[in-house]
Amino acid sequence: MANGRCAVGAPALIADHRRKVRWRTERNTRTVQNETKAEQHRLQQALAMNGTYDSTLFQRIDAQCQPLLRYLHKLTGVRYAAISEAGGIYELSPIHGERKHASQEQLADAEVWQKLV
Repeated sequence: MANGRCAVGAPALIADHRRKVRWRTERNTRTVQNETKAEQHRLQQALAMNGTYDSTLFQRIDAQCQPLLRYLHKLTGVRYAAISEAGGIYELSPIHGERKHASQEQLADAEVWQKLV
C-alpha cells in the first residue's frame, strides 16, 4: 500500500478471498446438513429393525424428523406446535407457557381448535 492506495490487483484478490470463504462456509453447511440427515436415516432404520419405538427418547427424535403440526387455540389465541403423539394424545407446546395434552377428538373440535398450515 503506497500513499493510502491499494496495490494494483488488491480489490480482485480481496473479492477472490471473499468468494473462497463464502464457498467454504456453504460447503461446510451442506456437509453438516447431509451428515445430520444421514444420521437420522440410520437411526430410523435401526429403530425399525429393532422395534424400539417405545422409548420416549426415540419418539422425540423421530418427531423432530417430521414436520410439526400447528394448532391455534381459538378461545385464547395461543398457537401450539404438536411436538409428540402417543396413543392419540398430542403434547402441545406453545411459544411461551406450559405444555398441554389434547386428544385427536379434542383437536378435531373446530369451535376450539384450528389446524394451521
